[in-house]
Amino acid sequence: MIRERTQGLAFIILAAMALLFSMFLQPFSLHVEIVAIALLIIVFGLPHGALDPIFAKNLLQIKTTARWAMFVFLYLMLASLVVVFWWLSPFLFLVFFLLCSVFHFSGDLASGTAVATRFLYGGACIVLPAALHAPQLGEIFALLVGQERGVFLADFLHVLAWPWLAALCLASLQTLARDWLASLEIFAVSSLVLVLSPLLGFTLYFCAMHSARHIVRSKNYAGMTYLAVAGVSVLPLFFLGVMVALGWIFLPQSSLDERIIQFVFVGLAALTVPHMALVERIRFLGWSQTVQHERNG
Repeated sequence: MIRERTQGLAFIILAAMALLFSMFLQPFSLHVEIVAIALLIIVFGLPHGALDPIFAKNLLQIKTTARWAMFVFLYLMLASLVVVFWWLSPFLFLVFFLLCSVFHFSGDLASGTAVATRFLYGGACIVLPAALHAPQLGEIFALLVGQERGVFLADFLHVLAWPWLAALCLASLQTLARDWLASLEIFAVSSLVLVLSPLLGFTLYFCAMHSARHIVRSKNYAGMTYLAVAGVSVLPLFFLGVMVALGWIFLPQSSLDERIIQFVFVGLAALTVPHMALVERIRFLGWSQTVQHERNG
């Protein structure tokens, strides 16, 4: 619990610094942002998913090489089905991915946070960027699903954005009395994705909050040192690197920006679905027990 709260404080400080610097720096071009966020997500965001073997071993009682091979096969098959989904129906895929993200990101907050607050928080990085940056968000969506549907989805989120922000502010104030740190985390995430550009706000949230928190929780859950946790991730990251290379080669020919956006977000969706199949079970069955165990120890 202490490590998780330390990570939360570090994220809040980082968010404050990013918002401060954004007041003095000139906005980056969309191309520069696309390249930068791709590198940041690959280096700092994706590795948290490489810890899935920790949960698979415990949940599925995997003890033999044959069972590990079956797990890897099923994991990759599920990820591949997500890619096929995007290939066949890009718009439905994007809606599905955004809804899954709302549910998955809602798990960041500490145990005991109200369900409604979790839902509003989970949707913050999806909905709030459209409040001030709907045209730019539409450009990004267009690279995934085409111009007309991309703009439509961004405009729809723009309609939701301000009421969503108002509800989130109320939820944050209600959370303040019970857990001041969770309230500040909600405020920090909301401020990042509201003020910064959609890509930059999402990337800072995903890497410094979501991914970092998952790594801390994984370490607590497994009762391992950070060095041991890093060791677990080596082999999955190697195979992920191979998949990244193959994915880049076989993506349809298009402009560089379109290829990078498709590569990053389709890849994220493909890995998120099997990742959620494991982690969400731990979230509902194990996170609170693990945190309580650490507090008692």
